[in-house]
Amino acid sequence: MPFSNLETSLVTVVIATIVGFVVRVRSVSRSECKEQHSAQDLKFKILFRMVRALVVHSNIPKEEQVDILNDKGDA
Repeated sequence: MPFSNLETSLVTVVIATIVGFVVRVRSVSRSECKEQHSAQDLKFKILFRMVRALVVHSNIPKEEQVDILNDKGDA
């Protein structure tokens, strides 16, 4: 049973409205998003310091340590 253009449009509008409402209810505010990003930045800084400490206190030759610690990650 094929749908007419009007029926298809109405179903599409209803579904789009429902999806829009769900997205609006479940979305994160801008301030919450910034808080989450700052928390992630803090975690990444801690991990970065831990990795640097592991490199410094490992048995890697000094030249390689210098290369690893000075690498900016631009690769």
